[in-house]
Amino acid sequence: MVDWKEREHEDVDTQAMNDPNLLEALRACGLLKFFLTLGMWAQPELPWYLISFWDINREIFVIGD
Repeated sequence: MVDWKEREHEDVDTQAMNDPNLLEALRACGLLKFFLTLGMWAQPELPWYLISFWDINREIFVIGD
């Protein structure tokens, strides 16, 4: 279960933006643009929607069949 808490992650975001290894990892898996989209965090339904595609056992996003 993921517990969404708005504005409790600003320090972590700032730290992440200064970590070249993390930015490269986000870029490699196609999530860098998602991370940089500030308006995304103002719409909690969208991150919940994306999280719903994550298969915790296979550690992949499953979209469709």
